[in-house]
Amino acid sequence: YRTRYATDSAFHGRQNAIRVTEHRRRVLGVTPEDYARMFVEQDGLCALCGQPPGKWALAVAHNHKTNEVRKLLCQACNRTLGHIEKFNLAPQILAYLTEPKVEMLHA
Repeated sequence: YRTRYATDSAFHGRQNAIRVTEHRRRVLGVTPEDYARMFVEQDGLCALCGQPPGKWALAVAHNHKTNEVRKLLCQACNRTLGHIEKFNLAPQILAYLTEPKVEMLHA
C-alpha cells in the first residue's frame, strides 16, 4: 500500500479523495450529495472571492469550535479565513483597511 501510494499518483489521488470525503461526512456531517448541492448553489465558485477552484476542490468552510458548516471556499480563502479566526484578526484588519493612508515624500 505505501509503495503504491508513494509511486502511483492516480491511486494517491483516489485515496486522498476518499479520505477527504470521509472527513467531511464524519466530522462535519456533509455527505457527497450535500457537497454537490452546495457546489451547484454556489455555481461552482468560491463563496468569498468568486473564483472557480484551482488544483484543489473547494473546501467546506466551517467553525472549528462548533463544526457548523458555512459555505465552500477556495483553498486560499479558506486558509486566510482560518488565520483571521485563529488569531482573532478581524478587528485589526478592518482598522488597517479603513485607516488613513501614509503620504509618500517624493524626491
